[in-house]
Amino acid sequence: MQSPEAGPQNQDGGKADGNAQKHAKLAKIAGYARLLRTWLNPNWIMALFTVVIAGIGIVQACIYSSQLDVMRIDQRSWLGVKFVPMQPILNNPVSVQLLVNIIGRTPIKNITGEFTASYLETSTPIDFRSREELKAAGTKLSEDTPLWTKFSTGVLFPNDPITLPPFTLAEGSPTKPVPILWDTKLQERYSKGEIYIEEHGRFSYKDAAGNCHWTQFCNTITARDQGVPSKIGEACAAYNDIDSNK
Repeated sequence: MQSPEAGPQNQDGGKADGNAQKHAKLAKIAGYARLLRTWLNPNWIMALFTVVIAGIGIVQACIYSSQLDVMRIDQRSWLGVKFVPMQPILNNPVSVQLLVNIIGRTPIKNITGEFTASYLETSTPIDFRSREELKAAGTKLSEDTPLWTKFSTGVLFPNDPITLPPFTLAEGSPTKPVPILWDTKLQERYSKGEIYIEEHGRFSYKDAAGNCHWTQFCNTITARDQGVPSKIGEACAAYNDIDSNK
């Protein structure tokens, strides 16, 4: 049998639970309010804006730097080398020619170059070392060392190509070179693919702003229907290069 006092006690207990829940909700809301006041602190807001502005500045600096690089590349000029096609003529000296052209929008200056040409056995790779590098390596220059020719000029302007003087294959000392006469024996070996002609060199120059640049080049010449071994061809192709200065 239920006691008369049971009903009122349960009712009071329910009210107590409801009050506790309200207090818990109020405490949670108060906690959120304190957290919001912390985040709305002027110092925190200034710090957040500073971080955001710094991030935007870094992004803008990267974009500006990239745009400057594109502008420099677009404005600078390159020295291009074109090989004039040739085939040796029987009982005549062998000469090769280069066509130099400036590609870009601005002139270049202080151009200096050094290049050579020779005929080699198809089993002999091209020696890309310059005379200075051969001397530095302790190699004694002899009559078998390929002869080099130098080229220099002051200023070249864009889209105004010039053809360099012919370079004649020669042997002997640099002071007394003797042109090589392309005789019947050489022609027979050339036609069989036993020998080939190579030409390579390097040009250095400055752009209009005074920045240093270089272009190096290589080419092989063979008889019709003949070619050079793949390793020699790949090495020659890899030697063709330009600097990456902006």
